[in-house]
Amino acid sequence: MVAQQFKSEDEFETDDCTYGKDLSKENSILEHLTHKVSKVYPEGILLSEKHKRQIEIISSNHEIAAVIYGETGTGKEEIAKLIHKLRSESKKCHLVSVNCANLTNDLASSLLFGHSRGSFTGAEKSTKGLIGEANGGILFLDEIHTLSKDNQTKLLRVLNDGKYSRIGETTERSSKFQLVAASSKDLYEEVEAGNFLLDLKIRIMGIDIHLLPLRERLQDLPDLISLFLVKHNVSISHNEFSMLVDRCSKFHWQGNIRQLFKVLHTWIISCSYEKSGLKASSMPICRSMQPPRESEKLTKDEIPNNPLHNLNILYEEVLPLLERIRDEKPLKEVVEELEKLVLKKTIQKHRKLADVYKKLEISRSTLDSKRKKYGL
Repeated sequence: MVAQQFKSEDEFETDDCTYGKDLSKENSILEHLTHKVSKVYPEGILLSEKHKRQIEIISSNHEIAAVIYGETGTGKEEIAKLIHKLRSESKKCHLVSVNCANLTNDLASSLLFGHSRGSFTGAEKSTKGLIGEANGGILFLDEIHTLSKDNQTKLLRVLNDGKYSRIGETTERSSKFQLVAASSKDLYEEVEAGNFLLDLKIRIMGIDIHLLPLRERLQDLPDLISLFLVKHNVSISHNEFSMLVDRCSKFHWQGNIRQLFKVLHTWIISCSYEKSGLKASSMPICRSMQPPRESEKLTKDEIPNNPLHNLNILYEEVLPLLERIRDEKPLKEVVEELEKLVLKKTIQKHRKLADVYKKLEISRSTLDSKRKKYGL
C-alpha cells in the first residue's frame, strides 16, 4: 500500500520510458493507469471493501482502538496515516508515530513519557514525551509487541485513566488520545508466550485489521504496480507492463509491498543511470524476493548486472541519498540524511547506547539530541 503523493519527477528520458512526460497514446499505458488509479483508488491505497469499512469506523469513532496486523512491508503505517487523514477531514488532529522496536530500554520510557531536566545524565532539558505530544490526536505504536513489560504497564495506565508521570517527576499529567497499534506478531500468542500483558491486550481490543502478505495476494500485482508507476509518473509500453507483472508474480516477496516498491524504484533509478530502456527483464533480483528455503539457490548468474544490486539490503536508506545527489539538493539536506543513516545503523548494531556514542566518538547528550532530531 502506498499513500498517494503524485508529484512529478525531474524530466529525463530513456529509450522506452519517460519521466515527467507521456509516451504516445499508442504505446503508453500511463494515461490509462492514471485514470484508473484516480477513479478506483482515490486515496492512493489498494484496500478491500472490508478494510474500507473498518477504517471508516475507526476514523469516525475516536474512542475506539485499532490493531493492524501484518508482516513487515504490508502497509500497516499507511493504514494509520489514512485513518489520521480521514479523521482530520471532520476535525483536524495530529498523528504521533513511533516504531517501538527502535526504542532501546534505557531511553524508551523517556521518549514515550518524557522526562524532567536533570532526571538522568544527559537530560539537559525537560521533554514532553510522545504520550504528551499525542494528547488530542492519534498515537501510532508500530511493533507494539516489542515494548518492555515496564512500559506496557505504564501504557496500560495511560489508556485506563489518561494519567502518567514523566521520568524524574511525581506530578501526574494527563493525555487523551486514540491508539492505533501495529504488530507483525499475533498479540494473543505473545500473551501466551509471556511477552505481552493480557490486561493491555484486553484494553486495546477494538477493531483488528489483518493485512495479507503479498505472496497471498498476487492477483493485486497489476494494481499495485499501477499505483507505483502513477506515483512516479513513469510511462512504459503495454507489453512491458504485462511482462513486468508476470515477472513480479514469480517471486515470494519476503519484504512484501514495501520490497516490491523498492525493487521497482531501484529498477527505474538504475535504468536512468545506465540510460537504458525500462525492460521487465532487467528488473533486479535479490535473495529476499525468493522463499526462505530457496533463496540460497539464487546464483550470481541469475542476478542482472545492476550497479545498485549489491545495495539491495539498503534500498530504503540509500536511494533517497542517490536521488538527492542526482537532483542537486542542498548539501545540508544530504549530510543530514547521511548522518541519520549512520546513526540508525550504529544503533541497530549495538545494544547499549554507551557503545553507540563511544563508537561514533560523540557525547551522550549529542547522541540524545540527534536521536530526538531524527526520531530514532
